[in-house]
Amino acid sequence: MANFKLIVKSDGTRTRVPFTAEEEATHIALIQAGIAAELPNKRAAASVTRMEFCIALAATDLLTHDEAIAAARGDWPAPMAEFLTFLDSTQSLDAQVEWASAATIHRMHPFVLSLGSWLVLTDTAVDALFGINT
Repeated sequence: MANFKLIVKSDGTRTRVPFTAEEEATHIALIQAGIAAELPNKRAAASVTRMEFCIALAATDLLTHDEAIAAARGDWPAPMAEFLTFLDSTQSLDAQVEWASAATIHRMHPFVLSLGSWLVLTDTAVDALFGINT
C-alpha cells in the first residue's frame, strides 16, 4: 500500500503524490521507531486472566486442551513440571502456590519471563500470549 503526500500549489489546488522510495523508507522507519518506543510500556502494563493465559497457551499448542483446563483450575501445567526442577524448593513452592492462587498473569512477572525463556519462546511469542502485537 503506497503512502501519499499532499502537495498544495500556490493557487490552492491540492494533489496527492505517492511517496518516493526514500520517503517511504523514512516513513516506515518512523512508524517502527514509534512502535518500538511504546513496546516497553505495553509490556509493563500487559496482563491477562489465568483463563485467558491458559486459552492462549492451548491456542499456540504449548498446552493440550485438557492441560489448559487443568491449569485454568490452578493445577500446575504438566508440560511445565520439569521447569520446577530448575528452581530451589522455596522457589518451586512459591511458583506453584502463586500459580494456584493467581487471578491475573502479568507479562513482565519474573515467572513469565523465566518460563518463556525455558520454553525457548521469543519475546514476540510471549507478547502474543498477552495480546501485544509487535
